[in-house]
Amino acid sequence: MKSSENWSAWAESKWRSAESGWAERGGQDHFYRQSVVLPSLLGEILSGVSVPASILELGCGDGCTVSLLVAGLMERGIGPSLAFLDRSEGLLESARRDPSIGAGRFVQSDLGDSGWHREVGDLQRPALILAIFLLQEMPQLATVFRGLSKLMTPGDRFIAVVPAPRFAEQLREAGRLRPVQEGRRNDDWEWVGEYPIPTENGTLALPHFQRNIFDFGRAAIANGLALVGHRYLQVPETSEARAIFRGTDYGEEIVGADSSLLLIFSR
Repeated sequence: MKSSENWSAWAESKWRSAESGWAERGGQDHFYRQSVVLPSLLGEILSGVSVPASILELGCGDGCTVSLLVAGLMERGIGPSLAFLDRSEGLLESARRDPSIGAGRFVQSDLGDSGWHREVGDLQRPALILAIFLLQEMPQLATVFRGLSKLMTPGDRFIAVVPAPRFAEQLREAGRLRPVQEGRRNDDWEWVGEYPIPTENGTLALPHFQRNIFDFGRAAIANGLALVGHRYLQVPETSEARAIFRGTDYGEEIVGADSSLLLIFSR
């Protein structure tokens, strides 16, 4: 099997080849975030004991998820401070140009580095930390959760959204998630595939480390965090949704399926 370092180098080369097109994702991605991820995040935030004073997004990309989230929070009179972390300066620059989040703090750092949490600085408390479709691309969950354990304080929440393992397997069987490596369990993953994302420069394929809820729970517990809740997310069964996903990498079978898993962690 390839080492984590080799996977990181491979991912970086894939990333750089298509990075400039990342901000031009197709309508399927925007629809999924707005119709599936956003309502779920708003529900979790508003159901908490206290609303967050700050939001930090890890692996923010061009910041589109938090941009949508901020609009929903502002409608409810909630205006947390914002911080964004990504390893790509190009994508951080795209996020800076978004008028709804451009006043936030932007940090260039790699979550694969053990000291990434030191780059973040102080957060207003309680803090909400987000990772939207990020953890499946991280070779070492331990590095991410070790940094979270040093960054978070009691009352903070970490919410992650990852592809649901069953749906990832369906994509693999349909030939949409191309297996690169299969074999014995190594570290905290069992097999790896390329998860294809269309961009204006072609298809961006990043490593997809197949994990289940127990893998995430073990990584959290080993670093002093607790998995306190989870639920599966589904695309609503509507004609609009079927039209949007027809012929895409995800296919119509994403409609009504447990396509994503939302995980909630606390300190």
